[in-house]
Amino acid sequence: MLAAGDQMGMARAVGAEAALQLVESFLAEGMGYDLGAAVVGLIAGIGVTVLMVTIIRSTAGEVLGWT
Repeated sequence: MLAAGDQMGMARAVGAEAALQLVESFLAEGMGYDLGAAVVGLIAGIGVTVLMVTIIRSTAGEVLGWT
């Protein structure tokens, strides 16, 4: 929480006038982190899915009728 206090002090020093501007900046930063995490999760999920299908197809594909 100390880092957030430092950020608020710095923002006020460079011209952030209202508390609303500080809240908006923290929300924007949080949304950026959320979006980045969603993209990483999407890519990882697609990769795991492709890997699982490849493994299942190579080991049990004949039994399941996938060949």
